[in-house]
Amino acid sequence: MKKFYLLSILLISLTACSKQEDTIFLIPNAELELASDSGMQSQMVADTLYITYNGAKYFPVQLNLDGLSQDMFINGVPNVTADWTTNYWYTMVDGLYMWSSLYNLLDSSYNQNFTYATASETRLTSIPDVAELDEVMNISGQYMRNGDLGPVPTTYFNKDLRTRQMMALNPEMVGEVIEITADVFIGEDGISTTESMYIKFVN
Repeated sequence: MKKFYLLSILLISLTACSKQEDTIFLIPNAELELASDSGMQSQMVADTLYITYNGAKYFPVQLNLDGLSQDMFINGVPNVTADWTTNYWYTMVDGLYMWSSLYNLLDSSYNQNFTYATASETRLTSIPDVAELDEVMNISGQYMRNGDLGPVPTTYFNKDLRTRQMMALNPEMVGEVIEITADVFIGEDGISTTESMYIKFVN
């Protein structure tokens, strides 16, 4: 009887270890970067990627995976998606471009501050009820219209474990530090990882 108990405990331990190893293996390494074909000059300084602004209206960000389990492929295509967001929202109010560096405009801690530029400086202004704005856009492509948030942009990985998202680029973004975040969802079990990068456009 004692041998039976010991054998049972051993089998349970081996099963638990096997599941743990599978879980670790299913979460691959992720790398977020400016796409190599962006045509933009960039340089990493500390933890921020400095990008020379060239007048483009969009810039591509690429997410690379390495070490994805073969079990996560369906007909040779990885069963992986990425949801994109940033902390840069912008809007037009009476013809004036304004921006806000927050992730969630509807969060209870929202400070109602938007920034706008004059000929010589940038200034803060308060918008008491952001839900009254006709439209606020995130450079990732998400929007909020009359207080209702649109869907988070989602992209799919190709067989080479690469995916990308085009981000809007405006001259007013020069000088701002922007955080770009990709939430990666792997398979049907909700296994996920998050990758972020900081960028700053400079002249």
